[in-house]
Amino acid sequence: MQIDTQKLDIRPAERSDIPRIYAMIQAIAAYEKLTHLLEVNEAILEESLFSTNPAARAIVATIGDETIGYAIFYYNFSTFVGKRGIYLEDIYVETEYRGHGI
Repeated sequence: MQIDTQKLDIRPAERSDIPRIYAMIQAIAAYEKLTHLLEVNEAILEESLFSTNPAARAIVATIGDETIGYAIFYYNFSTFVGKRGIYLEDIYVETEYRGHGI
């Protein structure tokens, strides 16, 4: 598959991205054979990512109108160093788009 990375856009997730993010989380769970442990749903994702005090943040990768990947992260704080950090919880790119620098 030829990927036109010129059309790649990485942007903050929006509420309208939740169904695709949820579908990709389900894909990770299926790959890991852990669907029986999956408790999250779209409502939990919306609350966790878009409340007034979100538990995490998300970005999505799109090509045209198609969302092809996401990352969910949250900020942490090191008491030893006294600096803010970032913890990457998930990063996922659809199989057919992997290996193209996305």
